Amino acid sequence: MARIDSEEPYWANQAAKALRAERIAVEITPKLQEAIHEEWTWADYPASWLTRDEIREISDNAQKLYDDIRTGRLTVHLHAHDGFTTVAVGTYTTEGGNTVFLHGEDLSLIHI
Repeated sequence: MARIDSEEPYWANQAAKALRAERIAVEITPKLQEAIHEEWTWADYPASWLTRDEIREISDNAQKLYDDIRTGRLTVHLHAHDGFTTVAVGTYTTEGGNTVFLHGEDLSLIHI
């Protein structure tokens, strides 16, 4: 498992919880357990008012976009700086070919 936001321990823990809820035995190594409980801060994060869970939500959305681009499900046709922030336009090759607009450094996603 690899993520662009380095949140592997968090998502490994979430997966373990889901498996345990289905009564599947899960063992987490001591080193991973330590990483799961480690507190962190995202250096220079521009939205310091967000909670850790809100940062994770944004990071998870960014990971999904990254995965969609990497696997060819999302093709970005154009990106530019509009004088204030970064904007981009892309099209999904699946899901009916929806067009998406990405706005800002927080990867806000608007489906059309």
